[in-house]
Amino acid sequence: MDKDPEGIEILRNFENSTKYEEINNKDQLFGPINNMLLLLEQKEVEVGG
Repeated sequence: MDKDPEGIEILRNFENSTKYEEINNKDQLFGPINNMLLLLEQKEVEVGG
């Protein structure tokens, strides 16, 4: 990955991105997303199962 031009760009972008530990209000930000994921998983079980 570190030899491929696309991989180099991905790694460079990752280095410049915000790290999870640096995010303020994680629960406020990720709480709704996690709730949606749980609901989607439940729906998938209902429909698929």
